[in-house]
Amino acid sequence: LMIVPTDSMDGGPTDNEISTIPKDSMIMVHSLSDSDKGNLKIGDVITFHQDGVTKVHRIVDIKLDGTFVTKGDANKYNDPDVPPEDVMGKVVGVSVYVGKLLSAIKDLITVNPVALIVTLAAIIVIAAVFFRLMKTIGKKGSASEIIADDDLVDEGPGRENP
Repeated sequence: LMIVPTDSMDGGPTDNEISTIPKDSMIMVHSLSDSDKGNLKIGDVITFHQDGVTKVHRIVDIKLDGTFVTKGDANKYNDPDVPPEDVMGKVVGVSVYVGKLLSAIKDLITVNPVALIVTLAAIIVIAAVFFRLMKTIGKKGSASEIIADDDLVDEGPGRENP
């Protein structure tokens, strides 16, 4: 699993097995053995090392010597040739929403830790209210019985139940 950090693969829908991959999408990558690399075909999206960077691009051609010509769907030009030994894996799945959620959490942690703490506190409070409501519904049998129930009114100090 990895997150796609750029929009180089967001070139619009394609007819390939793996279509467009927007920035911050989470991808599932199947590691490839040397023999599996021989089964790659034009249109497959692969991960590979190039110039010290891991890239996620589509195969646009395969040369007679087995090297791959790749290109990001949104890029204008092909990448330098990719030898099979630099190929790490083939993209077999894409989740835009999970990737966006994980990227947002990562950004909160690295950019604004206070916002992360406030967000987590709000989630905990909402979850606590939700679970209390669900517990009460379980005891009463239906939500309509709860609406008229006095058990949910907090009579704390100086407050009376109307």
